Order: sequence, then structure tokens, then C-alpha cells
Amino acid sequence: MFNLVTLSTVAIALVHSATANDKRGIAFPASNPAGDLAKAGGAQASWVYNWSPNAPSNNPGLTFIPMQWGSADIGSLAATVKTLGAKTILGFNEPDMSAQSNLSPTDAANLWKQYIQPLKSSGVALGAPAVSSSEGSQTWLTNFINACGSTCTFDFVPVHWYGDGAENFENYVTAFHKTFNYPIWVTEFGSTSTDATEVATFLTQTVNWLDQQSYVQKYSWFAFARPEAGSPLDTWLLDASGNVDSLGNSYLTDTS
Repeated sequence: MFNLVTLSTVAIALVHSATANDKRGIAFPASNPAGDLAKAGGAQASWVYNWSPNAPSNNPGLTFIPMQWGSADIGSLAATVKTLGAKTILGFNEPDMSAQSNLSPTDAANLWKQYIQPLKSSGVALGAPAVSSSEGSQTWLTNFINACGSTCTFDFVPVHWYGDGAENFENYVTAFHKTFNYPIWVTEFGSTSTDATEVATFLTQTVNWLDQQSYVQKYSWFAFARPEAGSPLDTWLLDASGNVDSLGNSYLTDTS
């Protein structure tokens, strides 16, 4: 027999399933207060990742996509994926950047062959390493794919982009897709403008554009988080107290 808590849970799940956008996701840094994630529920977002293989707490019914950020603890990835029952994983985070996972294409390919590719036999969809949008990043990805040879397979390729102007973003994603010819997940993107109105316009235009591109399977704005001290970005979807701000409200509710 249902109690009130169960009925409430079912009602929330029904609302979420009826309204969520299959593409729109939540990029939620694991360092943020865990309770903040709950504020993404009952809206347009349908999935979440946190740059980690470990699921966040206070998940409001979003599909969690684990990430193998770098080489650390990669030996436990298979067990973690099995425990989670994950159907998709994200590969290394910006391995082309020394301040990020910092892997050579050859080392990344060897790790992929040993630890990530075997997950495919269990039906797990594999997202390629997500390179930055810095100069030379696509060369890194090309060299990684070549180093992998026919051993590695990818179900999609993540894209990261930061810059100014919706048209520049759209041109970058379009060209990236033409170059690598895989389905795309845009797992980090945002405007570098310091004008709040320009950032809000950029968000609306790019999200609407992404929804219309058949080859873009998923996307997540950077980031569903409180403002980071010292960051030049003004793209945060939460305010300093952890409340959804106007930009966050737009991302969570826009259906145009």
C-alpha cells in the first residue's frame, strides 16, 4: 500500500518524465554541496554527470553518467560501472591540457584498450575523451584515435567549447562533427562574455540550436554550480547561496 512519501515520489517522477528534455543535462561539480543537485529536479534536465565515476547524492531522478576523469583509480572502473548499472560512460577529461587529466594520446589509448574498451562487451556505450577547444586539441584526439587503431570503439564524442558568440559556437560544433563523424555530446560549453545579458542570450540561442541538431545527442551547460572564486566565467546556474539564479531558471525551464 502506498504511503504519502511514496505517492509524492511517484508524482515527482511522473512530472519529471513528462517534461524532461532527453538531451539536456546537468554538469554538477562533485565539490559543490550535495543538496544543490536536488534543485535540478522536475524540470527540463534529464541526466547528470559530475566529472567522477561516483554517483552524487540527492539526485532528483536524473540519469547519472559516470566519467573516468583520468588515469587515477581506473582499475576499479569496471566494478564501479557494474555496481551503478551504468549504460554509458564518459572518457578522459581534457587529456590535452596539463591542468586537466594530462595524458599523451598513446598513454590514453593504452589505458582505453585495457580498462575502458572491455566495458563495451557488457553493453556500455563509450564516450571518447573530451578534449578542450584550445589550439591543438583536435590533433590530440586524432592522434589518440590513430593510436587506438581498430581496437577502440566510440559511441559518441564529447565536445567542450568556451568563447563569445552563438554563431562561433555553432560553427565549432558543426566543424567538429564533420571532422570526426561521430554523434556529439556537448558536455561543457559557455559564453566567456562578462555581460550578463549577453550570456543569457547566448544560452537561449545555443540551447535552442542544440535541440535542433540531430547529431547532437546530449548537452550540458557549464555549470550547475555556485560561482567559483577567481573564475572569469559568469555562466553559473546557481547563486552563492545555492539557489537557482535567472540563468539557471532559463536553462531548467526553456522549451522553445
